[in-house]
Amino acid sequence: MIFENKGEMIRMIEQAREDMLEQLGIKDIEDIIKYKPVELASGKISEYYVDIKKSYGWPGVLLGYANYMIASIGFGISDISCVVGGGHGGVPLATILSSRLIAWNTKLALVRDISKDHGKASLVDGYPLEKLSKKGKLLIVDDVFTTGGSIKKIIKVLPKDLAIEVFVICNRSGIEKPEINGTEVKYLFTVEDLTEYLENHSSD
Repeated sequence: MIFENKGEMIRMIEQAREDMLEQLGIKDIEDIIKYKPVELASGKISEYYVDIKKSYGWPGVLLGYANYMIASIGFGISDISCVVGGGHGGVPLATILSSRLIAWNTKLALVRDISKDHGKASLVDGYPLEKLSKKGKLLIVDDVFTTGGSIKKIIKVLPKDLAIEVFVICNRSGIEKPEINGTEVKYLFTVEDLTEYLENHSSD
């Protein structure tokens, strides 16, 4: 994906975001946000649950997420040497992202929640990260960001001497510019964006 200039890149990013909300549509967004008390991975109770993984059932939507992330990273995409995903939220997204970045020979690594109880007891599958050049950067992706607990678990098992970038689909933390260990967490949309879209299009 080549951009003539930064203005073109910004326009593509904004258009990609609007296209994603439109693709999700009213019914799917209503299915994605569940307004009922639920226990989060952090152990806290929330009054609603954001089920982004439900939208993965439509391959065009999943591809749209990947295209948005690529457009947002823009000229820095060639610095990404490996895409890393963990759990049901990160693995499908990381897989489609790495396939879209084949022109840059971008690798793929998958992080398990727990080690296998058979074979090689490793938490990381896919490309051996120790073989990556230290000049490159790891792109860690996930579906939803709340407290960052899931991403922190991934970071703990990665080589400490590699730079990282973090990108999620939905930021539900309530923080406009969330960070993990000093690294900005980029995102496609917030829960507020989804609910605002519902309110503005519910009568269409």
